[in-house]
Amino acid sequence: MTLNRDERLLVPLRFRDTDFLVIGDDYGTTLVVEAGNDAVWSINPQQDIFRFVNSNVGHFVDFLGLYQALCEYGRDLGEEQESALVDDFRAWLRHRDAAAFEDDDHWWSLIVEQVEDGFL
Repeated sequence: MTLNRDERLLVPLRFRDTDFLVIGDDYGTTLVVEAGNDAVWSINPQQDIFRFVNSNVGHFVDFLGLYQALCEYGRDLGEEQESALVDDFRAWLRHRDAAAFEDDDHWWSLIVEQVEDGFL
Protein backbone atom coordinates (compact mmCIF):
# COMPACT_ATOMS: atom_id res chain seq x y z
CA MET A 1 0.00 0.00 0.00
CA THR A 2 1.15 3.51 -0.77
CA LEU A 3 -0.18 6.59 1.00
CA ASN A 4 0.19 9.95 -0.68
CA ARG A 5 2.12 12.74 1.04
CA ASP A 6 2.29 15.29 -1.73
CA GLU A 7 0.18 17.43 -4.07
CA ARG A 8 -1.85 14.36 -5.13
CA LEU A 9 -3.82 14.90 -1.91
CA LEU A 10 -5.08 18.17 -3.38
CA VAL A 11 -6.30 16.82 -6.72
CA PRO A 12 -9.96 15.77 -6.59
CA LEU A 13 -11.19 12.69 -8.42
CA ARG A 14 -14.77 12.45 -9.66
CA PHE A 15 -16.34 8.99 -9.82
CA ARG A 16 -20.02 8.05 -9.92
CA ASP A 17 -21.02 11.72 -9.61
CA THR A 18 -19.12 12.07 -6.32
CA ASP A 19 -15.93 13.98 -5.53
CA PHE A 20 -13.09 12.22 -3.74
CA LEU A 21 -9.60 13.10 -2.55
CA VAL A 22 -6.98 10.50 -3.43
CA ILE A 23 -5.03 9.35 -0.35
CA GLY A 24 -3.16 6.40 -1.85
CA ASP A 25 -3.45 3.01 -3.49
CA ASP A 26 -3.34 -0.66 -2.62
CA TYR A 27 -1.66 -1.75 -5.87
CA GLY A 28 -4.97 -2.51 -7.53
CA THR A 29 -7.37 0.21 -6.50
CA THR A 30 -7.17 3.85 -5.54
CA LEU A 31 -7.85 4.72 -1.90
CA VAL A 32 -9.97 7.85 -1.60
CA VAL A 33 -11.83 9.96 0.94
CA GLU A 34 -15.31 11.04 -0.02
CA ALA A 35 -15.59 14.81 0.00
CA GLY A 36 -18.06 16.01 2.59
CA ASN A 37 -18.40 12.92 4.77
CA ASP A 38 -14.87 11.57 5.41
CA ALA A 39 -15.71 7.97 4.36
CA VAL A 40 -12.81 5.99 2.87
CA TRP A 41 -13.38 4.00 -0.33
CA SER A 42 -11.34 1.75 -2.59
CA ILE A 43 -12.13 2.46 -6.23
CA ASN A 44 -11.03 1.50 -9.71
CA PRO A 45 -13.01 3.46 -12.30
CA GLN A 46 -11.71 1.34 -15.20
CA GLN A 47 -13.11 -1.85 -13.65
CA ASP A 48 -16.06 -0.11 -11.94
CA ILE A 49 -14.85 -1.20 -8.50
CA PHE A 50 -16.41 0.84 -5.70
CA ARG A 51 -15.65 -0.80 -2.35
CA PHE A 52 -16.30 0.65 1.13
CA VAL A 53 -13.26 0.75 3.45
CA ASN A 54 -14.05 2.76 6.60
CA SER A 55 -16.56 5.27 7.95
CA ASN A 56 -13.86 7.89 8.40
CA VAL A 57 -10.14 8.50 8.04
CA GLY A 58 -9.52 8.08 11.78
CA HIS A 59 -10.87 4.52 11.69
CA PHE A 60 -8.80 3.82 8.59
CA VAL A 61 -5.60 4.92 10.32
CA ASP A 62 -6.48 2.91 13.45
CA PHE A 63 -7.22 -0.20 11.37
CA LEU A 64 -3.95 0.13 9.45
CA GLY A 65 -1.98 0.38 12.69
CA LEU A 66 -3.68 -2.69 14.12
CA TYR A 67 -3.19 -4.58 10.88
CA GLN A 68 0.53 -3.81 10.97
CA ALA A 69 0.73 -5.00 14.59
CA LEU A 70 -1.19 -8.17 13.67
CA CYS A 71 1.27 -8.92 10.86
CA GLU A 72 4.30 -8.37 13.07
CA TYR A 73 2.99 -10.25 16.11
CA GLY A 74 1.36 -13.08 14.17
CA ARG A 75 4.58 -14.16 12.43
CA ASP A 76 5.83 -16.18 15.38
CA LEU A 77 2.55 -17.84 16.36
CA GLY A 78 1.34 -21.33 15.70
CA GLU A 79 -1.68 -21.90 13.49
CA GLU A 80 -4.16 -22.14 16.38
CA GLN A 81 -2.86 -19.01 18.12
CA GLU A 82 -2.79 -17.12 14.84
CA SER A 83 -6.40 -18.08 14.11
CA ALA A 84 -7.49 -16.83 17.54
CA LEU A 85 -5.55 -13.60 17.00
CA VAL A 86 -7.26 -13.00 13.65
CA ASP A 87 -10.67 -13.65 15.25
CA ASP A 88 -9.87 -11.10 17.98
CA PHE A 89 -8.61 -8.66 15.34
CA ARG A 90 -11.83 -8.94 13.34
CA ALA A 91 -13.97 -8.56 16.47
CA TRP A 92 -12.12 -5.42 17.54
CA LEU A 93 -12.36 -3.88 14.07
CA ARG A 94 -16.05 -4.73 13.86
CA HIS A 95 -16.64 -3.14 17.27
CA ARG A 96 -14.79 0.04 16.25
CA ASP A 97 -16.36 0.49 12.78
CA ALA A 98 -19.13 -2.05 12.12
CA ALA A 99 -19.82 -0.56 8.68
CA ALA A 100 -16.44 -1.85 7.50
CA PHE A 101 -17.80 -5.41 7.81
CA GLU A 102 -21.45 -4.96 6.81
CA ASP A 103 -20.76 -6.68 3.50
CA ASP A 104 -18.40 -9.50 2.55
CA ASP A 105 -17.21 -7.36 -0.37
CA HIS A 106 -16.09 -4.45 1.83
CA TRP A 107 -12.34 -3.83 1.77
CA TRP A 108 -11.56 -4.89 5.35
CA SER A 109 -13.74 -8.00 5.05
CA LEU A 110 -11.61 -9.03 2.09
CA ILE A 111 -8.33 -8.16 3.84
CA VAL A 112 -9.18 -10.25 6.90
CA GLU A 113 -10.32 -13.13 4.67
CA GLN A 114 -6.99 -13.02 2.85
CA VAL A 115 -5.13 -13.03 6.19
CA GLU A 116 -7.12 -16.11 7.25
CA ASP A 117 -6.30 -17.83 3.97
CA GLY A 118 -2.59 -17.06 4.38
CA PHE A 119 -2.35 -14.71 1.40
CA LEU A 120 -1.36 -11.67 3.47
